Amino acid sequence: RTGLHANVTGAFPLTTFTKIIDSMLAGTWTGNPGALVPPPAPEPAQPNILSVPAPSAADHTRGSAEARYAFILYGVAEGPFVRRFYPDVQKLLQANSDLKLVYRHYPLSFHTHSRPAAEAMECAAEQGGNAAFWTYADEIYAYTEKLDHYGSTSEIWNYAAIAKAQGLDAERFQSCIDDNRYEALITAQ
Repeated sequence: RTGLHANVTGAFPLTTFTKIIDSMLAGTWTGNPGALVPPPAPEPAQPNILSVPAPSAADHTRGSAEARYAFILYGVAEGPFVRRFYPDVQKLLQANSDLKLVYRHYPLSFHTHSRPAAEAMECAAEQGGNAAFWTYADEIYAYTEKLDHYGSTSEIWNYAAIAKAQGLDAERFQSCIDDNRYEALITAQ
């Protein structure tokens, strides 16, 4: 059953993703994320195939490294859809031991804080590896839920303070941010 994937864009409730994963595991997946219960078809529909790189050691992953399935999340830290969906991804991960989460950055130009937040997550990972990346990402997503999306200002986004609160070296972290050290990596994702 390898190679199955769903191109699901936008924000959907957890039940939609649970049904998609269940249908993939049962071998009844038709490739239609809009169908809550995939109908039997004489010829299976083809999934929406994208040119998405397979997970690699360079990716930030959460869950079992031995998981047969990978959920690749292209995250926008400031985006309202991912912000609402992020807790559901964590629930999916807890409910499916054969699933791992792969995080890739997808900053959008109209979300002015999405690129700096992505760089901050990478700078956290530079100091503390994959675990620090996820701790920082969790904090960013929890933090953005508290913001008034349309009234957020640069002063609210204090990445160094978040890093310091997590025990990271604040000066080293700020140097990483100031150098735009991960700009190319983020753009390439």
